Amino acid sequence: MAVTQLVAGQNTSIPSDRAYCFSLHIANWQWGVVVSKENEPVSLLGATEGVSTRDNKLLLNLPDIPESVEKLTVYIAANDTRSAGSPSGMSASLSDLVGADEYASIDISHQLTGQSAVSLIEVYRRNGAWKIRCILQGYKEGLPKLLESFGFTRDSYASALTTVSTTAHASAEQTATQAHVNPSQASHNHGDASITLVWKSGRGNLRSAARYFMGENFKPVSDLRIGCFYELENGQRGIVYSFDESLEGSFDGVPYIKARRELNEHFEQLLINERFRHKLNRYLVFVSMMDAHDSWEALSVSVDFQLPGLAAKKLSPTTLMSKPIYAVAMIDFNEDQTKATPLNEYFQDLAEMDRAFAWGLPWRCENNSDNEDQT
Repeated sequence: MAVTQLVAGQNTSIPSDRAYCFSLHIANWQWGVVVSKENEPVSLLGATEGVSTRDNKLLLNLPDIPESVEKLTVYIAANDTRSAGSPSGMSASLSDLVGADEYASIDISHQLTGQSAVSLIEVYRRNGAWKIRCILQGYKEGLPKLLESFGFTRDSYASALTTVSTTAHASAEQTATQAHVNPSQASHNHGDASITLVWKSGRGNLRSAARYFMGENFKPVSDLRIGCFYELENGQRGIVYSFDESLEGSFDGVPYIKARRELNEHFEQLLINERFRHKLNRYLVFVSMMDAHDSWEALSVSVDFQLPGLAAKKLSPTTLMSKPIYAVAMIDFNEDQTKATPLNEYFQDLAEMDRAFAWGLPWRCENNSDNEDQT
């Protein structure tokens, strides 16, 4: 699809029934979001349903955003005088969170000079539909002047920035602490529901592209990942997968499930936010083998389900097949009851599994397994 290159003052409509990711590439500048609500003073983004942040990304699930929210304005600001006025290589883009199709982009660097704070883009509601507007209004005086333009007083924006900064710092400390938690104790750190994958070390036959560079004697160490296809109550579908950071999902925003992994442990986990169970429908949980995918049995794989309302359940692959995708179980959250149905089915790639369960995700290629050599 054609990508709209936005310039200052330009607006465009976006489908209002989808979830989006607004990504910022802004070097060492900071950023934030001003929330405008009907009949309420403006505020900086806090806990707003349908809106969350991760790194330099703003995640938006438009159907979930309360009707009282009229507009979200993303701003950027230099952290110090050295970075002010020289936004080299800075840009932003808006993409579909599920299909990853890019709708619009902004080349910030070529439209700004000499500014230390910028109102970048608005996501706003007009007659029930959502639109985006590129603003690119710069302020040489910095962030205080920008926030005053929204109606913040000097005292109110100082207090708001302190609150947001404290929240972010606490979140960072929590993340750092969790990174050192014993995996066996980590299942309830983020919420009430978790699905945990553990396995033993193993080596398999020659299935890795590395053998072309390191010779026939190279034996890759097996590595596993956990993920799921999800379907929310509103029909939205997608994938969460510990394979890549861009697919790790979100605990506090759509799809209310997050993948995490321990780099130095054979431990992967899916964490489900039970606070949003009224928005959940079903999850198809799977495990994929990245290398040496002919050795399921040798790895002693175990997937541990800890779900409210259900007895603890552990499932393991029982196959001699070499297919690298293991469909573990289907989880249903219908009618305030949680149900886990073991599947124990195996597929060559995720697209094949998608077809088998008629999930309907937009695959870009048929063979999307993570193995280089299929024999």
